[in-house]
Amino acid sequence: MPPSRSYETSNLVFFTYKRRKVVFVRPATHEDALNLARKTFSALTDVPPEKIAIWARLANRREEWVTPEAWLTVTNGVKHFTVEVLEDKVKEEEIKVKIEKEEDDDVKMPFHMLPPSGSSARGTVWKPARKPVIYLYSPTAINAKVRLSLIPQWKFSAVYPQPTEGSFKEGKSAQMVEWDVVVNPSGTISTKGISTEVAYLFWEAETEPSDNLPDSPPASRSSSPLPINNTKAPYARASFIPGTTRCSPIDSVVLSAQEVPPYLEKTLLALGLHTEARTSFITYWLPSLLKHEHLALRFIPQADFEAAAPLDIDPKPDVVTRVFMIFEGIPADRLPDWEEACERSLADVGFWKGVVGVEDARQSDKSLFRVLEWGGMEV
Repeated sequence: MPPSRSYETSNLVFFTYKRRKVVFVRPATHEDALNLARKTFSALTDVPPEKIAIWARLANRREEWVTPEAWLTVTNGVKHFTVEVLEDKVKEEEIKVKIEKEEDDDVKMPFHMLPPSGSSARGTVWKPARKPVIYLYSPTAINAKVRLSLIPQWKFSAVYPQPTEGSFKEGKSAQMVEWDVVVNPSGTISTKGISTEVAYLFWEAETEPSDNLPDSPPASRSSSPLPINNTKAPYARASFIPGTTRCSPIDSVVLSAQEVPPYLEKTLLALGLHTEARTSFITYWLPSLLKHEHLALRFIPQADFEAAAPLDIDPKPDVVTRVFMIFEGIPADRLPDWEEACERSLADVGFWKGVVGVEDARQSDKSLFRVLEWGGMEV
């Protein structure tokens, strides 16, 4: 009788295709993994290998596409893989692999996958940051300088009103814009040198190609506005990098498209957005939200958003509230992977106040110089 063979748990991996999950002994190569998937899942038998993508679940539960070249590195730590058929083939040589050290308890994740410039590995274009708008409120008329900077992963695609220097498209540069304004007690904003009176300052940004961008070290400064004379280039915090950060089951909620508007109404109210801001937020995003049957969404902590888009205002406001949402569609066959996020959607929306970091008592104090900003992006 031949001796029985046993495998350590660390040598077993889970492959999921649609709703079927199978345990394999860890494939030695990417080719072995493809052959196992095609042999095990009958629907893949006649699918060309180049049309099959294998995704690895990282320590933070985000999934990234694995290339043949990265396979040996990936298999040292990853236990969960998802198999998909690509609708539009993306050239594997365009996928860039960046090695990073990540730890999740006792499991080391020695890699991080980045999508090709301007697109995700699934072949979809990264969406820009849409309609961040900045409201300024003061009990008395005051002169203020408002400067907004962007990290290298972003560049301005549009700003309004006309900035102090530069164009409607880029401002002084692609990554910094400055307005010289008068904040009126009525809630309107007047731009010096221009007769325009507006309700808010508007900006949009698009992601820059990842080629040749500098690495972004963890930010150590607080979320409060930087001194107006600070000229150091901003860097993204690891938890929010435009063009890379996605939603995940551990930090998001999952809702049906019909559930999203009432959920946002309650959440935005809890985060301090007034009636006009809530209405504008929801109606602006509603067409994009309704394109999906189910969505994952989350709000970015102010400290992380501030690191990506530092807002410098002189004189310094008494309270600043910056609300930025990211969201993405979730296919119905992937909902079982998002069970934790589905359950979280039933919790009291007040938990988002702690996530974002809002100051309840001061947001509505009309005797203070207050700033409110909202925006978002589909990822």
